[in-house]
Amino acid sequence: MRNMSIYLILLSHQCPNLDSSFTYTTASGNITTRGGNMFEQLFNSRLVEKVLFYMIANDKCFANELRQNFGIPIFGIQRALARLENQGILVSTIEGRSRLYHWNPRYPLLSDFKAFISKAYSTLPDNIKKKYYEKPVRKRPRKKGKPL
Repeated sequence: MRNMSIYLILLSHQCPNLDSSFTYTTASGNITTRGGNMFEQLFNSRLVEKVLFYMIANDKCFANELRQNFGIPIFGIQRALARLENQGILVSTIEGRSRLYHWNPRYPLLSDFKAFISKAYSTLPDNIKKKYYEKPVRKRPRKKGKPL
C-alpha cells in the first residue's frame, strides 16, 4: 500500500471510464474486473475493501462494529484498520475503552481517494449496500427526556 497513490493515478489513466471495466458479484458484494478483485489486487486485502466501503457510507467506525456487520474475526479487521492508519488514510481516537476510526483530514489525496472509493461503492447492488454498509434507521422514537 506504500505506493497506493501511484497505483490510483496509473489506474485512472489506464481506465478512464471505470464503469465499463467493472463487473460485480451480488453474492459477496466484491467489485471485480477481468483480472480478479480490483481492490484485493490494489490493497492485497479484501478486508481493506470492506473497511473502505464502510467508511464511505458511515465516515467513522469501531472495529467491533465492523465485526458485527461482516461476521468475521476482529483480528483481521484490526489489522486492516492498522494498515490504513499507518498509511495515513485513517486516524483513530480513543472513546471510552474503544478506538474510533475516521478519515484523516490531513491526508493529501483524501478527496481524490474518497471519490475513487465512492465511485466503486456506487456500483454495488443496493441489497449489498443495505445489508453490510448502511446503518439501519431507528424504527421507534426515543423515550421522552432520554439524553442522546
